[in-house]
Amino acid sequence: MENLRQQVVDLAKAVEFVEGVLGTSAVTFSSKISAFSELYDRIDSLIKQQSGRKILSWNRADHFPELLQWIEKFPGADVSQVEIKEAPGRGYGVYLKESISPESERPVIRVPQSACITGSYSSSFAIGRCLSILPLPENLKLVGILMSEVCQLNESQWSCYLRSLPTDFSTIMHLDPVSLRCLEGSIYFDDVVRRYCNVCKHYMNSVIAVDIRVTSKGEKKKFASLFTFELFRWALDVVMTRSNAVPVPGLNEPIIALIPLLDIINHGKGKDKFSCVSDESKTFFAELRSTQELNAGEELLMSYQPLSVKNRLINNAFVTADEGIFQLFIDLQSQTEESVKSILGDCDAYFHRRENGTWEVLGEFLPSGQVTDLTLTVLRTAVALRERDLCVGKAVPEIFIPTELTVDKQVYTIIVRTATELLNRFPKASAEDGHSSALKDCTNVGVAQLCRDEVAVEKARLQCIISHNSDQLKSVLKLLVISAKDQRVAVDSAS
Repeated sequence: MENLRQQVVDLAKAVEFVEGVLGTSAVTFSSKISAFSELYDRIDSLIKQQSGRKILSWNRADHFPELLQWIEKFPGADVSQVEIKEAPGRGYGVYLKESISPESERPVIRVPQSACITGSYSSSFAIGRCLSILPLPENLKLVGILMSEVCQLNESQWSCYLRSLPTDFSTIMHLDPVSLRCLEGSIYFDDVVRRYCNVCKHYMNSVIAVDIRVTSKGEKKKFASLFTFELFRWALDVVMTRSNAVPVPGLNEPIIALIPLLDIINHGKGKDKFSCVSDESKTFFAELRSTQELNAGEELLMSYQPLSVKNRLINNAFVTADEGIFQLFIDLQSQTEESVKSILGDCDAYFHRRENGTWEVLGEFLPSGQVTDLTLTVLRTAVALRERDLCVGKAVPEIFIPTELTVDKQVYTIIVRTATELLNRFPKASAEDGHSSALKDCTNVGVAQLCRDEVAVEKARLQCIISHNSDQLKSVLKLLVISAKDQRVAVDSAS
């Protein structure tokens, strides 16, 4: 345990340094990369020092038939209409063995609760015993269960399911300095690095808590030999990319669960979502039913939980250009936050104070580039208050007093200006070509490609925002011209 303690201390120093750099204003991109490189080197050294057994060594495709047979043994399960095959560009997927009619009363897939792993399960193996005494959130409970069970793979009741899981991932937890450079200009660069740091802290805090609260030296020794960073990262990758929030009938809050087979189904926009039903014993069944005609041999797709562009990247490790809310901070260049809250109520989540004392609004935009109604309300209120404050105590001609149209002119101007500035932060083509040539040096090319895809999505969404809101601005300007003409006509008529 002593070695693990020292490893955690060294890792904590590296994490603290990175967070300090991110919290410093006007820090350069190179400085951020340099700080992250130190943390990456520390983790690489940590992994090499930890001599935990190489347990993630299976070929998952070999175990897919076994997985389906295992699920079918559970009472109420039904997975006989599907098979698991390679899905080009997406790893593996679930395919139909027979055609499905939307009128069919039989679900396409039905997996009972007894086949699922939830945070309420108590693993009897070393890691599970040690972590069971800690007040962990549901997702970290699942991480601990996975680590515990996979360390005793042959004895685990979940062995068929565990062997169907990927052993390698391309999530942000596998970033290296080269792939991180591919995120240059990204709005979410700091968020990605902070999440990386937070995962490191989850690992460190688990070790510290076990060290303090577990009294048995034998248990600590077993824990220290198995609780490696590499295994922790794998388990967290599984939970972040494959778990589902299950709305169990009778419970107010959904539970987090790993649902065998359902977690292999790939995402499809506008496709059906899984649902949960329960029987007389209050046991839930995760079901996927089709509302459309499906043909034999067709890949079965499922609509994942809607996430913002940022959270899809960080949590699910893939990006989609035409889905999800796109978030960016809009500088109000004023100090109107308290006044806005007095009018709109509690909206703290939408405000961020800058170092100069002014406020930013967290703007949210649809795939079309349209600003959401709530963001538009906040911006209109903030701009109106700012313009009103500029007029207070001054002999301002009535024509300059803010109206709905002049406020909207300011709002759309601010949106277009902000999106344009963010778009211009991305490196030019020559720099991007440099990133491409350096990809051969990445430890995980899939992560580098994920970062490049994210940058492409952000550029496309910013261009949509500029285009849509420029059109809105033009419409407002036309109405202002018409309004000014009407005022002049009214004045001429009065005189």
